[in-house]
Amino acid sequence: GCWDWVGWYGSDFDVKSGKQSSAMKKMMDRITSGFNPIESLTELQILAITHNSVSLSWRNVSSANGYNIYRNDSKTNNEIISDTTFTDNNLNSGTIYTFIVKAISSTGTESIASNSVTAKTIGNSPAVAMPNGLIATYITGNWITLKWNSVLDVATYNIYRNGNKVVDVRLTSFTDTCLKPATNYRYQVSSEKDIIEKELNHSMNYALPVDTNQNRGLYNKF
Repeated sequence: GCWDWVGWYGSDFDVKSGKQSSAMKKMMDRITSGFNPIESLTELQILAITHNSVSLSWRNVSSANGYNIYRNDSKTNNEIISDTTFTDNNLNSGTIYTFIVKAISSTGTESIASNSVTAKTIGNSPAVAMPNGLIATYITGNWITLKWNSVLDVATYNIYRNGNKVVDVRLTSFTDTCLKPATNYRYQVSSEKDIIEKELNHSMNYALPVDTNQNRGLYNKF
């Protein structure tokens, strides 16, 4: 027959902090930890593309209280979307964007992400700004440290020595080593747009002549 096993252990079986109530809560948390109360939406697709917008549509989720739109992993909508279509405006031209949509339950829980779709807006991608402010912050007889101003939305910077590319870096400084003493070097830095857009636009900075004929470090203020 059936019996109430809770009452078999201790006098605090009916107390929230009791051993058995705590054990039951842990058991239920474990059972429900992998459960999502709302199904994910399907058939996310692109309806239209312009030079500055992408329109999306998807199949309705009957239990959804609304939807959240994610562009390149960042939520784009300030308010919950109640419809099954959405137009993302004010985008850059000639740029690739990836979208997913998540359904929202009545309690505010998000579903697993939908399928992703990728769209490239019409037109040319915007030019990359020049990484200005290139200076030498430290110079010795055989190496030099360079620094420049950061550029918004840039993935990497390319360093050129005497017209030849030396390396690409993500930071806004670089130390070039194993140089020859008593030699002049000309440096340039270009900015490279985020590779996710598949379009690499370079903007070369002015040349900076550097004389490494020194045995002591030289610091410049910046």
